[in-house]
Amino acid sequence: MKKITTYLFLLITTFLFACGGGSNTEPLVVITDPFFELDILAELESLPNVRVSEIETIGHFSRVFELFITQPVDHDNPTGETFEQQVFLSHIDASRPMIFETDGYAVRRNSVTELSEMLKANQLYVEHRYFGDSAPESMDWQYLRVKQAAEDNHKIVTLLKSIYQDKWIGSGTSKGGETAFIHRRFFPDDVDATVAYVAPLQFAAEDPRLYSFFDTDVDQVCQSKVKEMQRHMLSNRAELSGLLDTYLPQYDLTYQRLGEEAVIEYAILEYMFIFWQYGSSCDDIPALSVSMAELFNYLHQVSPIWFYSDQELEGDSPSMYQFMVETGYYGYILDHLVDLLVYVDTPSLRIFAPQDTDLTYIPETNIDINQWLQNEGNEIIYIYQAFDPWTAAAVELIGNTDALKIVTQQGAGHSVRIADLTVEEFTVVNNKLIEWTGYTLDKSNLTSKALQANYLKLTIPHHIKTKPVKK
Repeated sequence: MKKITTYLFLLITTFLFACGGGSNTEPLVVITDPFFELDILAELESLPNVRVSEIETIGHFSRVFELFITQPVDHDNPTGETFEQQVFLSHIDASRPMIFETDGYAVRRNSVTELSEMLKANQLYVEHRYFGDSAPESMDWQYLRVKQAAEDNHKIVTLLKSIYQDKWIGSGTSKGGETAFIHRRFFPDDVDATVAYVAPLQFAAEDPRLYSFFDTDVDQVCQSKVKEMQRHMLSNRAELSGLLDTYLPQYDLTYQRLGEEAVIEYAILEYMFIFWQYGSSCDDIPALSVSMAELFNYLHQVSPIWFYSDQELEGDSPSMYQFMVETGYYGYILDHLVDLLVYVDTPSLRIFAPQDTDLTYIPETNIDINQWLQNEGNEIIYIYQAFDPWTAAAVELIGNTDALKIVTQQGAGHSVRIADLTVEEFTVVNNKLIEWTGYTLDKSNLTSKALQANYLKLTIPHHIKTKPVKK
């Protein structure tokens, strides 16, 4: 319909011009009408400092665009160095609401979020600064700050609100969920509501709350099996490392930074956290008697070996910098493993961060964000899963805001979505969104489980757009 109205507008304008608009008397005055709506591509191309290309349509959307929006590296110095931030705009109707989906990492592909499906809404899917195609040339780490990222998002919202003037709902998953509620802390009026999925708020580079989770919140019989499997794998380190040699030639990945032996140890150290994070089943833990090939495949399935490749570590450098300096992270549980470690002398996730810059943690950032969320963070829904380790660092509400926190036992750990909630939990979430936006969630609109960055984490490395292809 919009294309048709655009063509009508052009035809009528041309006709009026031919009938007198081109004379040397009075200039032509065209009275605009809301009916004569510009084509969405033309509207996007009229935005300042935005490059636009139309790409393949996905999901329920009618048209999809890839935008590159010019951003200052330092928003306090707008005339300084700039970079282009990648944003996917999936359009259905400018009169529908907008889902503002902030990713905490590189956006490897456009995808459909469950909120945009359930609301039949438009969607902006935003890559985080310093990741993927949104990295400045200088990569000056001092400007990779949550406040700078919030400024990026504010600029994007300000630009696109000139076209999409209905309700806006911010959203994000995990680090992207943090990005969403941090955006609200600095620009609370940019969106009408926020849904933050499985988004932790840590208060240290290695937040101790994530250690206690494994002692109190998980099935201890299963946890004993996890620890036993870690010891078994470390005891067979040499054989597993030998199998890594057969795995390496299959993909364009190298392991020079850590060394192949250390790669296996780090994968085993990480195994416990990832096992619980993604809702692995204790029934899937193999018997200790399985072959080394089966054991290697199981380890790689749960704690993918490519996480520790040179290519992946480079792609993860921005996130590890943020974790160590501002947003916080977790550490390894080592008491049951220290006697078996050989190649990892001082196990710490700090090794995955850039080593040529200051990694001093800044506690004031998340203290300030937490105080704002607890006392002024209205219209925010926090969704967590009870058996996800990150829930140990969930935002704690104190009753001073119009906000909602759901900790469900449904779904698979860090991949939980609204569609996974119980009927009662779903109703509570839906009622809040109706109250804040006037729109109702409709699960019948869902065609498949919405794909988001963390849901792809175990199948696609961060540093590439598609799954590695065997040579």
